[in-house]
Amino acid sequence: MSDWTVTPLHVGTLHRKRRNFLYLAGGDEPIDVPVLVFLLERDGTRLLVDSGCADPATTDAHQPFERPADQHVPAVLAASGIEPSSIDAVVTTHLHWDHASGNALFPDSELFVQRTELEYAKAPIQWHAESYEIHNPQRDAEWALDRYTTVEDGAVIADGVSVLLTPGHTPGIQAVLVETAAGLVVLPGDNVPTYDNWAGRPPEWTHIAATNHYDLGAYEASLRRLEETRGQIIPSHDFRVLEVATYG
Repeated sequence: MSDWTVTPLHVGTLHRKRRNFLYLAGGDEPIDVPVLVFLLERDGTRLLVDSGCADPATTDAHQPFERPADQHVPAVLAASGIEPSSIDAVVTTHLHWDHASGNALFPDSELFVQRTELEYAKAPIQWHAESYEIHNPQRDAEWALDRYTTVEDGAVIADGVSVLLTPGHTPGIQAVLVETAAGLVVLPGDNVPTYDNWAGRPPEWTHIAATNHYDLGAYEASLRRLEETRGQIIPSHDFRVLEVATYG
């Protein structure tokens, strides 16, 4: 049996400021960052980690992003000869709009999310409601909250693919651990949106949290736990990720 490969896919671009990603460290400099999903493949099995954004026309003005037609998830997969129906499962790191809105595009795939995340997404605190798009009339149709298979910390999704509960950015965000021929690849979702978050600001900070977060104490502990995996950390919103076509 071969090892897994991890292919990052560019499925849109967010228009933000640095302070949106680097807690107490970013300025007002405008930046563009990619929306990334990750295709995991091994011996004919295909998993997707996250599924990207909703249609730009249904997205609130405070969440501006662009997505040319050729960056829509089905089109990106089709460019590699992959049909959405061939995706066996979608592992959702967390249920924010830019990571979970595309799940409805995979009606034949099993959807995995942490139980804690699913419960929180139904009734988040007011400052997080926009990220979960609870006021978007398309939300229920796009998110299909009743379709999820809920998992707990340490769950094995497939042989060589497991998840860690890593609260911080959200209460139930999970990292996806993938065993590849080149070693362990870790997909931490928005706990590490950019390489700058992971690099931190030495010597004071070994890492920098994302600005949008739920619990900084839990966040710090989760980043230490990610360190302990000794895997290769692949951020969720960094164009530098796309400089490697396939990891592993």
